[in-house]
Amino acid sequence: MPGITLDEIQRMQDEDAKASVDDLVIYFLNVFEKGKPLDRDELDHWRFLNRIKVARIKDAVETALNYGWITSTDQGLFITDEGLRKADER
Repeated sequence: MPGITLDEIQRMQDEDAKASVDDLVIYFLNVFEKGKPLDRDELDHWRFLNRIKVARIKDAVETALNYGWITSTDQGLFITDEGLRKADER
């Protein structure tokens, strides 16, 4: 695989994200730790790092809940075993 040069990096420009909600959900699942509720700081870090709009996060959460990849409890959002398997697809 060819490498990228400094010059190529310097010429790069931002592009709109083209990931679908399903792709975003898989990346979202990787923010979780098994047996622990979703950490607010980790989510914020991931969201800001990837410049993801809150509306897209809401869509990802809704999709993950609908597929049973996460559960919602009084203690927070938790990833399920099925969600862990889905997260490993990437």
